Amino acid sequence: MTLIHGTCVALNGVTVLLRGPSGSGKSDLALRLIDGGGRLVADDQTLVEIQGERLVATAPETIAGKMEVRGVGVLAVEMEKS
Repeated sequence: MTLIHGTCVALNGVTVLLRGPSGSGKSDLALRLIDGGGRLVADDQTLVEIQGERLVATAPETIAGKMEVRGVGVLAVEMEKS
């Protein structure tokens, strides 16, 4: 299992991993994707592992279901495993 600095959102059967430096807008873009029907997989830190022929992304247990939004704070968000 590999830990990646990035936010992960599932949308329309596809999982997107958003990467970039702190403050670049990963969580803001993730919120917009969630508003458009996406589901949060992980915010800020994403665990990725190979399962058979698939890559599976999950949130570390300590931050699962939480999303930090600059200027707002930590929000509880429904999440799913990709």
